Amino acid sequence: MIRNYITSAFRNIIKNKFYSFLNILGLSVGLTAFIFLFLHISDEMSYDAYHENAQRIHRIESNFTIAGKNEMFAIVPVPMGPALQLEFPEVEAVTRIFGAGNTLFRNDEKESYEEDFYFTDSTFFRVFTHNLILGDPDKCLVEPLSIVLTKSIAEKYFGDKDPMGMILESDT
Repeated sequence: MIRNYITSAFRNIIKNKFYSFLNILGLSVGLTAFIFLFLHISDEMSYDAYHENAQRIHRIESNFTIAGKNEMFAIVPVPMGPALQLEFPEVEAVTRIFGAGNTLFRNDEKESYEEDFYFTDSTFFRVFTHNLILGDPDKCLVEPLSIVLTKSIAEKYFGDKDPMGMILESDT
């Protein structure tokens, strides 16, 4: 029975080549569009979902018109964060992140430029969930000139020593 259906389908495809091609093309374009749309939406929905309060974290962006084109940037005036917290009681915590770019660090004889270096508020670990190897997330970045290092950077400058309380110099 199934063999008759398959034979009939192939005969129909061969008999109506143009319409068969058009139907198969439409089906493949539709399936491809669905797959790409599904992948894009699932990527957007899973972005930073590992944070405990991911549903309550929002990012503020600025909309600029440059040379007649609308551009979105994740850049806002520095005082906007504290102003939002003062004006809107719904805002529980605000953290600002500023990329410093290529920054020189020194510890005794070791000195190196680091690409991914950021300035941020002390509330960073109240907003974002990161597991720290050493230290308390509620107490880090509270003191002026304090820093949080990744494990690889700490090993690079301090070796096997405990980096807590150590000094890492920078020109920034």
